[in-house]
Amino acid sequence: QSARRRQLSSGGAPLIFDRATKRRHRDVAASQANSSDFDYLRTEVASRLVDRVEDIQKEFPMALDVGCHTGHVYKVMAAEEGLGGAGGVGGVRTLIQGDFSEVCTRKAKEAAEAMGLQDRVECHSVVMDEEMLPFADQTFDLVTSSLALHWVNDLPRAMTEIRRVLKPDGVFIGAMLGGSTLSELRRALVAAEQEREGGVSPHV
Repeated sequence: QSARRRQLSSGGAPLIFDRATKRRHRDVAASQANSSDFDYLRTEVASRLVDRVEDIQKEFPMALDVGCHTGHVYKVMAAEEGLGGAGGVGGVRTLIQGDFSEVCTRKAKEAAEAMGLQDRVECHSVVMDEEMLPFADQTFDLVTSSLALHWVNDLPRAMTEIRRVLKPDGVFIGAMLGGSTLSELRRALVAAEQEREGGVSPHV
């Protein structure tokens, strides 16, 4: 029974990822001097995500970015003025950046300050767990998440938390790695293993 408890998250979901280890990985990666050299995918996905926000004919004064990494969504969102002349893209005036890595959160804050656009989009950074958002019900007009939610153990709980902190007419826009991600690489690895080992073993 104790072994079973260790294999379940606090919400009862299977512990697929060791969150403490993942946090250390993110801390180390974000601490590297050349970490920005490898952020092209995050930058591209954040750009496409913010484009979706711009497609919605509605303003979102208060927004939350769940799993902000080093602030890619803020950089794109604050770079352009909102269509109504207020805030950034989507009329966002305040963006809370949240990540479970303290180093990522600090880097996100530093990046936002370096842009000098706080008058357009005010930014605050918070260390938080995606499965237990530290905000009151119905706080945000918009919640975004870019390449973060595939690392949580209890995705339904994380989505429930996002719904809880959204206002009744709020919007959630997210991007995450799914089952078809890197399918070409998966096929290449399977073919290589079949050739070298004479079969394929399950990989987690």
